[in-house]
Amino acid sequence: MTIRRCSINDRNMLNDFMRSDNVFPLIRDDVCNAPEKFDVTPTLIDPDIWWMSNNDEVFCLFEKRDLLVFEAHVFCSPNVRGRRAIQKAKDILRWMYINTTCKKMIGFTPAYHKAAIHFSKWVGFEYTGTLKDSLLKDGEWHDEIISQHDWRNL
Repeated sequence: MTIRRCSINDRNMLNDFMRSDNVFPLIRDDVCNAPEKFDVTPTLIDPDIWWMSNNDEVFCLFEKRDLLVFEAHVFCSPNVRGRRAIQKAKDILRWMYINTTCKKMIGFTPAYHKAAIHFSKWVGFEYTGTLKDSLLKDGEWHDEIISQHDWRNL
């Protein structure tokens, strides 16, 4: 399995993936509610943001908060679900811990997205708290679940 950092050359592929009917409805909010407005380009050229992939089935976005803490987002292709998706996500997390300065990851998951909450637990994230009324979607405020992953829990 090859884990790689995506580059600007992956812009079209990533935009197509993120704008797809399988992904975009799950990530959209009232700030970005139209697929054609979503563009990964700024994140691909930011040195503190890492798009990682293994065989273009699972993509992880990591945003460096400081030298040791990165915010993590995981996106799975509809072709990979269940145990396979969990393992692929774990492999990318492990790669980040080994190959970067990252020692802890944090995540923010919409409280209404039960499948994503379960997925984050299966990948190894632990509940830390709830950020109240932090996500605006369809004109309604929603809570986000805050979770963390520690390199010692690989």
